[in-house]
This record gives sequence, structure tokens and C-alpha cells, in this order.
Amino acid sequence: MSNRSILILATNKKKYVKFALNCALSIKIHNPDLQIFIATNLRLKTKIEGVTILPIEEEIANLFIETKLYLDYFLQTDETIYIDADSLCYGNLSPIFDACNKMDVTVIGKTVPLADYWGEENVKFAKGEFKIDKSIMFNGGLYYLKRSVLTSDIYTTARKISKKYDEYGFHRIHGDWKNEEDLVSIGMISHGQLPIDDNGLFVTGISAFRKPKKLNVIKGLIFFEPKNNPHEHNSQLLIHFGGNNLNSFPYISQRILLQLNQLGFPTFLATLIVNLCINVPFHFLNYFRKKYKNPHSLLPKIN
Repeated sequence: MSNRSILILATNKKKYVKFALNCALSIKIHNPDLQIFIATNLRLKTKIEGVTILPIEEEIANLFIETKLYLDYFLQTDETIYIDADSLCYGNLSPIFDACNKMDVTVIGKTVPLADYWGEENVKFAKGEFKIDKSIMFNGGLYYLKRSVLTSDIYTTARKISKKYDEYGFHRIHGDWKNEEDLVSIGMISHGQLPIDDNGLFVTGISAFRKPKKLNVIKGLIFFEPKNNPHEHNSQLLIHFGGNNLNSFPYISQRILLQLNQLGFPTFLATLIVNLCINVPFHFLNYFRKKYKNPHSLLPKIN
């Protein structure tokens, strides 16, 4: 594991530092020998063994999401997996490294025809301007990178395209931030790099329509119910919670589990405390809220 590491960004806001530290704690539970680097422009000290702080220049940190176009600047080991700070780890990450290491740069995603992304009218432009014959659809919450000349070339290409971002007509997130995914996709394809299709085994997300019934970051337990998809798995290694969930359930329960674990609480006791103090009250209030929306459901049924 000495040649493998995890990279997390935590720039500009304290909440991202909190996310990053929680992410690092969760990784260490299931990957005790894996090196972790947190790159930040904020003052940050950590006592988590095996976690190293890397400084980021303000000029790069202030690019916000576009900072991810500079991941190649922060590589400290032969193989690195970048993980968004608002993620938590639920298992050994070696299978992700092993699945990705045939490429110098890769992502969890799928290739799609150019027309599916660019539209039929722009296929000729994409082929001529960027020398690509396909596109990659993926979420930028995870990147795999080798410390190599090819990786540098891919990110140099992405940064070069970024200079003409608006001229090329790429979409800005919330009308403000550049989206690095489009640019890295072009850099990868133009240099012969392909995505990894994990078939839902490695990474999952949480939304209003898909919430876990059981989660325990210490035990590595993930259980979604009911399953919307018969092929859906409950054994993912990473959950991407989303940046707005630091103070929302179920992230709170996972955060407190991590804190209790770090304080030395036995797993069974930490689990009991979180179940009694957070999970049960939340599910009760959620049940009551649903009932309250329909007052008639509170009345006894008459046969």
C-alpha cells in the first residue's frame, strides 16, 4: 500500500475541512495502512495517524470546483484515488485501485457516442477541435491517477481547454463555476484513457428518492430498502453524500459514529448510542411528520 494513497480537497470553507476529516477517519477504519493527503488553503492540523496536510496556492484554491483540474499537482504516490470530501468509506478500497490500474487516469463511468453528449450538429466540431471519437459520462467525485507523464499531459490538455471554456459553450454550474468533468473527459479520450464501469459495486449516492435503511460506517454496513432496481447492490465501498448534508440525517449519524470510534468507544456501544439518540428519534419524527400531513390517518380505523 506504500505506493497508493488517497487525495481529498478541502478549500475555502471550514465545512469542507470537516467533511475531509470525516472522510479520512472513515477511510482509516477500513484501510489502516493507506496514506491520506488532504490538500487545503486553510489552517488545518490533524492528529489522525497517516493523514498529511498539503498546502494549496490561493490562486488554485479560489477556482473552487475547477481546482480539480490541478489534481496532478498534488500526487504523492505512484497511484492515487481522489475522493470528494463529502464522501464516506465503508470498506477496503483495494478493489478500486486494482480495477483502475490499467489506466493512468480513469473514472467510474461509461463511454457514450459523441452525439449523445454533443448533439448530432456538434459531432464534427468535437472530432475536429478535440480529436475525440466518444465522450465519457461520469461523476467527478472519484478520480484515479498515476504519477506519470501521461497523467500530466491529460490534465494539461484539460487546463488548456478551460481557457476557452465559455467560448466553447460549456455549461457553468449555477451560472458561475466551471465543471471539470467535461474537460477531463476530453483529456482522457484524446489520450486513450477509458472509464471503469463498476456496475454499482464501488460508489453510490444518496438522494431524496434513494435513502438507506441501515448505515454504519464503523461496521461497513450499507443497506438500501426497498430496492428500486433488482440489480442494485448493498455492498458499495463509498457513499457520496453531497455537499449540503453535513447537518442532515443520515450524515449526522455517521459523523457521530466516527467521533465515538475515534474516542475509543467500542463499536457496539457507539452503535447503540447513535441508534437511541439519533436514528430512532429521526425515524419517529419522520413517521409522525408523514402522518401529520394527513390528519385523517391519525384517527382510529372503523371496520
